[in-house]
Amino acid sequence: MSAKVDVSNQNGLYTRRWVTNSSPLILFGKAGYLELLVSLVDELVVPDAVRQEVLARSDEALLGRFICNTKGVRVVPECLVASEVRTWNLGKGETQAITAAVQLHADRVVLDDLAARRCAQTLNVRIIGSLGVVVYARQKGLIAQVGPVIERLCHSGLYVDDALVTQILDHVGE
Repeated sequence: MSAKVDVSNQNGLYTRRWVTNSSPLILFGKAGYLELLVSLVDELVVPDAVRQEVLARSDEALLGRFICNTKGVRVVPECLVASEVRTWNLGKGETQAITAAVQLHADRVVLDDLAARRCAQTLNVRIIGSLGVVVYARQKGLIAQVGPVIERLCHSGLYVDDALVTQILDHVGE
């Protein structure tokens, strides 16, 4: 279904590659944390369908420039969708993000939507959500505290259960 993809960087070392859907990009953009997403990986892949979803929003010009002009961000063309993904009836961006993650052998797909996450799990695609990105950033020493970042994400439109936030903050010792 897909051509062989080079997953090494110029030094021949393994490249950490994540594929993202539009909602995490939009959330991190509104919260002012886009660079955080890119700093966690060697390559952040944005399917063209996701890029189009983002650019269709009149308030996302900054995000569009970020996608097109940031080192480490790569836009990939639309992929042929496997029937295993098509049967989930997800949005085009989610469908393309999961498909690209499979075809590119990505380390993770960045998804917040529950149905999309379940689809990815059935295909054995590793998932990370927006909250997971924040926790991972803390583990890597890129942010000092998780709480303020989660708060900004929530103010930017992330819908999350308070009990889950409390559980995450307990987990990281905040």
